Amino acid sequence: MNTLKYIGAIVATVALCSCASSASSPGDYAVFFGHDKADIDTDAAKTIRQAAESFKTGNYTSVAVIGHTDTTGPRSYNMDLSKRRADATRAELARDGVPMDKIVSTGSGETGLHVQTQDKMSEGDNRRVVIDLR
Repeated sequence: MNTLKYIGAIVATVALCSCASSASSPGDYAVFFGHDKADIDTDAAKTIRQAAESFKTGNYTSVAVIGHTDTTGPRSYNMDLSKRRADATRAELARDGVPMDKIVSTGSGETGLHVQTQDKMSEGDNRRVVIDLR
């Protein structure tokens, strides 16, 4: 269990520094966002481009794009923010050649935290969009 906590701390640190990274499961990617942000930065665009290339060259038929937030801010605001993050990622995937009708984007707000925190706690690893190639 201590090893998992240690690995989680490393992942959280990398996420805060790099703003984008690919996820560990094949067909999954994660894009990270700044506090209260839904814009695609250079690192996020690179990760999204990698996901798009994987979709186009792999045996995938659809893409699920799920937005998340940390627990700062009101729940209703976080739900909207997570949806804006997912929609921005969806638009970038489409610009990179993934057919728009193959991409479904949803926001899950502060549910599905990657790192469990107390309410109203900022956590960079929770401010993300997961791109799931299917």
